[in-house]
Amino acid sequence: MAGNAECKREGHNKHICTLKAEGCEQKSPESFKQLTDNPKFRCGNCGAQVTRSENVCNPIAL
Repeated sequence: MAGNAECKREGHNKHICTLKAEGCEQKSPESFKQLTDNPKFRCGNCGAQVTRSENVCNPIAL
């Protein structure tokens, strides 16, 4: 499992840490940008900011 190996949340494959580890930023920059364009949550583990809470392992509202 890429990204945070300790994350047990359903849909971890759609978390920002996994997508970054898989190179999504370079492979699909527009799709990746949509996840981070209007951040409303940050990950309590890595600090990544995203629009939707389901895209981080440990969501904390901004």
